[in-house]
Amino acid sequence: TEMLLGSYPGMFTTTPPTDASPVGVYWPVLVPWSVTRHLVEVGGASISIDPPPDTAPFPPATGAGDPAPGGSDPGRDAEWEGEPAVEVPLGAVAGARSGDKGGNANIGLWVTNDDAFRWLAWFATPERIRALIGSEADGLNVSCHPLANLRAVNVVVEGLLGRGVAATLRLDAQAKGLGEFLRARHVHVPARLVDAPQAGGLPQR
Repeated sequence: TEMLLGSYPGMFTTTPPTDASPVGVYWPVLVPWSVTRHLVEVGGASISIDPPPDTAPFPPATGAGDPAPGGSDPGRDAEWEGEPAVEVPLGAVAGARSGDKGGNANIGLWVTNDDAFRWLAWFATPERIRALIGSEADGLNVSCHPLANLRAVNVVVEGLLGRGVAATLRLDAQAKGLGEFLRARHVHVPARLVDAPQAGGLPQR
């Protein structure tokens, strides 16, 4: 406190200084379903959920295309070729939710119809997402996993939060604002996806 009072004016704390306390550092791992016990508690009853008899590996991340210089891209493949594109916030067509998984940031992007999903699955590549996030994501591994049955893309930015929420110096330590940050970034979207009443069904924020 004496050091703060003797330094530049404007420094303040939300609480008085306290003694040091331990913090937890954690990280995400994959655990086989067979070694965990899944229970659902309903009305005082405990229902055990058995593992599925057959499982398959998680599908690999997909996506193609490199962003144009400066991180801009027309957002069209063969399906959209010849159609006009408009520059709008990504949030004009997609919803988002984000958060922390250890030191990784996890972002879900989704739309509400199949046309918009085909564009989103094509648009959301590691290169484009990294360009939209900016310098914070330089050198970090980014993976994008389309989930067609949900009309969604799951994005993982590894290491964005350092050693996790208890250790990162990021102002948005849990990456809760990262999804809305991406929705605010302007991208080129096929005009018919923006103009159609049900293209995204999602208001701009």
